[in-house]
Amino acid sequence: MRTYDFNKGNTITSNYTLSDYFSTIYTKMFIGLIITALVSYMLPLALPGLFVTIVHNYKIVAILSLLVEMGLIFYIGKSMKDSSKNMTPWFYLYSFVNGITFSVILSFSNPVTVAVTFLITSVMFGVLAFIGRTTKKDLSGIGKFAIATLLGLIIATLVNIFLQNTILDYIITYLGVIIFSALIAYDNQKIQKGFARVNQDNYNNVTTWHALDLYLDFINLFLYILRILGKNK
Repeated sequence: MRTYDFNKGNTITSNYTLSDYFSTIYTKMFIGLIITALVSYMLPLALPGLFVTIVHNYKIVAILSLLVEMGLIFYIGKSMKDSSKNMTPWFYLYSFVNGITFSVILSFSNPVTVAVTFLITSVMFGVLAFIGRTTKKDLSGIGKFAIATLLGLIIATLVNIFLQNTILDYIITYLGVIIFSALIAYDNQKIQKGFARVNQDNYNNVTTWHALDLYLDFINLFLYILRILGKNK
């Protein structure tokens, strides 16, 4: 799932440096990832009965979680320009809900595979973020192509739920890695280019919006790499 481009502010702020800006975004993103990780790890341990119920009804839980997550993204995006509202807690709520679905996914995965996947994802994210922030090449074309391709990927994924085609599943998985790798670089460049146009009053919400964007990039890249490593086991 993708967020919208929020680089359309109208007031230049000199109270924050670009380094402060990225630091705030990455900090919020990492907090979101930590919340997701803690919920996915602690749920089976702290509430085993509830976790078993979730596993037995996973399709229903997954659909409900997806609807809640979509609703949260819509609400955050709709309320983003309202400086009287703090959207950060809603982002953390999104991370919490995502942790519930992750608890089931990770419970069926080898712990070593999960650890290796996290390491690979972290390294790739760091490298691609660095490229996005330092390259002089305009990545907007790549980003728009990746977003358009992502829509096709979502449709193909839904279709393959019914087809259960192994070859198509491999194509979807590897294409997912490529798409979200491109989006990580693109989003970091987009954030950097939009810094000069950030409205000071909306600084908190804008950084939250971008944190959500990068959080989604990281989570989806992690999931696709996990699928690849899981298939090779």
